[in-house]
Amino acid sequence: MPRVEGYRTGRLENIIGKHMSELNFGLEERILNSKDELAQREALLTSRGLMVPEGEELVLGLFVGEQLVATGALVRNVLQGIAVDIDYEGEGISAAIVSSLIRRAVDRGITQVFLYTISEDISRFESLGFRKVAAVPRGAALLEWGTAGIESYLASIRALAKDKPDHAGAVVINCNPFTLGHRYLIEHASSHVPWLYVLVVEEDRSLFPFKVRYKLVQEGVADLRNVTVMKGGPYIISSATFPTYFIRPDVNKASWKAVRMHASLD
Repeated sequence: MPRVEGYRTGRLENIIGKHMSELNFGLEERILNSKDELAQREALLTSRGLMVPEGEELVLGLFVGEQLVATGALVRNVLQGIAVDIDYEGEGISAAIVSSLIRRAVDRGITQVFLYTISEDISRFESLGFRKVAAVPRGAALLEWGTAGIESYLASIRALAKDKPDHAGAVVINCNPFTLGHRYLIEHASSHVPWLYVLVVEEDRSLFPFKVRYKLVQEGVADLRNVTVMKGGPYIISSATFPTYFIRPDVNKASWKAVRMHASLD
C-alpha cells in the first residue's frame, strides 16, 4: 500500500483495526457484485433516503451473517452511498466502512478522498483524518482526506497571483477541445479586467484529456498579456465539488435535493 503523507499506512490500519475491534459482533467485508447483494444494497440506500450513486467503480458491503448492515462506494476519488442499517447505528460500523473504502482507495494510488455528509457529523469523520472543505450550518458538508488539501491549493493560487493586479477576473472552462468561441470569450473577458485567470477543468472525463486541453488553451491565448492559464485542481468543477456536471441528466432520477446541496456549498 502506498504511503500517503500525513496519513501513513500504519495509522490507517490502526484506525481500521480500532473500529473493527470495538464492534461486538462479527463483520464480513465483501465487494458487492451479485444481483442479490446489489438489490440488498439498493434497498438499504432507499431505506436511508439515498439514491444509488452514478459511475460507481467499487461497491463494498459489511455483512452480519447474510444481512447487509452497511455499504459504501468509491466513485473515482469520492466516497458515496454510505449507509448503515438503522438497527446497527451507533456501533461504529460507519467508521468501519469508510475506513475500508479509504484503504482500498490508497491501494489504487488515490491520495485525496472526498466525502459528503451532514454538518452535524463532521466531528465523526474528523476522527478518521478528514478535514472540512466547506459546510452549511444544519446542511451539507464536504470533507477531504489525504495529502494536499484546500489550504495548500489556496496557497498555490496566492503564490500565482503575487504581483498581479487586484480586482482580477476569472473564467472556468473545459474546452473539449479549445475553439475560436473559447478564444473570443477569454479575449472579451480579459478586455474588461486588469488581469484574467483562466481555470481549466482538470478532471479527465472529457473526450480530450486534460493535458491536451490545457496545452491548447495555453497556446490559444499566449498572445494575451493579461491572462494566466491555470489548472482547475480538485475543487473547480470536479466529481467532488460538482458531480452533476459529469452526469447526463435524467429527469426520472434527478435529485433536486442533491443539486440544492451542492449549490449551497458553492
